[in-house]
Amino acid sequence: MIGAERALELAEKALAVDGADEVEVTLYSESGGLTRFADSIIHQHTERSDAQIKIRVVTGKRSASASTNRLDDAAIAQTGRRALEMACLSPPDYLFPGLPGDFGASLVTPSQEAERFDQATAAATPGWRADRVAEAVLAAGDRPAAGFFSTSADEVALTNTNGVRRHATFTVAAFTCMLRSGDGTAHHESAAGRAGDIPVVAITEDLARWADRGRGAGDVEPGTYPVVLMPLAVGEMVEILAYMGFGAKDVLNGESFFVDRQGDAVASPIVSIVDDVAHPRSLGAAFDLEGVWRQRVAVIDRGVANQPVYDTRTAAEAGTTTTGHASGSQEYGPYPANLHIVPGHQTSEELVAGVERGLLVRRFWYVNVVNQRETVLTGMTRDGLFLIEDGAVTKPVHNLRFTQSVLDGLSGCSGVGADLACLSSGGGSLLAPALRLDAFNFTSATSH
Repeated sequence: MIGAERALELAEKALAVDGADEVEVTLYSESGGLTRFADSIIHQHTERSDAQIKIRVVTGKRSASASTNRLDDAAIAQTGRRALEMACLSPPDYLFPGLPGDFGASLVTPSQEAERFDQATAAATPGWRADRVAEAVLAAGDRPAAGFFSTSADEVALTNTNGVRRHATFTVAAFTCMLRSGDGTAHHESAAGRAGDIPVVAITEDLARWADRGRGAGDVEPGTYPVVLMPLAVGEMVEILAYMGFGAKDVLNGESFFVDRQGDAVASPIVSIVDDVAHPRSLGAAFDLEGVWRQRVAVIDRGVANQPVYDTRTAAEAGTTTTGHASGSQEYGPYPANLHIVPGHQTSEELVAGVERGLLVRRFWYVNVVNQRETVLTGMTRDGLFLIEDGAVTKPVHNLRFTQSVLDGLSGCSGVGADLACLSSGGGSLLAPALRLDAFNFTSATSH
């Protein structure tokens, strides 16, 4: 780690770009590693350590950015000059309001901030990660296991010429595992700020049970079924829903469901999807990539399309205030980095008990957007599709392709699980429970 004093010193030094009206500097450093395994054998260790400075220069209504991973004075100065040269050649953006000033306060308390950096995770070695993999392989028994365990320590410093001074450190660990049992497979992912909080053995033992249950799958006819979506399937669906319509740029471009449905019911009243950096299991920094403190935004509030998230530019265009969700990309615009679905009170077994005949979906795969504004997706199930009969999971069935509006599915949500799975997502986190949806449209069978 560079450390707060040195990181802010470097960032402030980079603000000195002669001829610029405004300058923003982001310093991001990362160190860590990944241990990958397949067929129950470790086949790759990687270690990385890098630091990068990004300088955004504003001149009039023109702006541009340049980056370098050299931190010496000459390289920083050259990067600033290059950003200014590109800004002068860029087309003007008359809606750009300028860089933000320093306002508001962090939703993350100092004690929470300190807890987001775990020294043991930052110090994790290839040997330590290999030991976790060994635990998974042992728990898998004779079932081939594949996946990875990664750990990282991250640091970000952000300054601008309007007085913003930000610094944060945090750690992230992630574990992915897939088991095969004959022709049955099961897959799970887990992320946490502390590597020691990921229950490798418990996850693998649960996967072993599901992989065994998935053997000898039979056919099921395509059609519309009630479903219980397990957290991985829910996370995939909600992450793409966020991509399709939770950011204000898509709203302003006429591409989001918010365009004509803001204030309307778009989901069941038991569904709330919130972006909240202060949630105890959220990952990442308390400020966005403009240095604005992230605000809590109920994007869908008790089934109602409440509001999208904003960065400085989209907020100015919409005549409102940024919510602190700048993604660092003008192309993509603002994005929610710490989404969670507000949990309910039901176990997965209780969700299943409410289905007379339907399907339990453990995971989606190859999901693509069919109609962004109508939130229609297509994709396939994978690594565990099971028939539900008379409120119980009875037998595995072959995978199906689906074509489904996410909001239509959420409108028929009749149950929300109590347990949240933490998934890595876009530099932050996504917390997803299991959901019971009353109708989900499967259009065709697959070959396996």
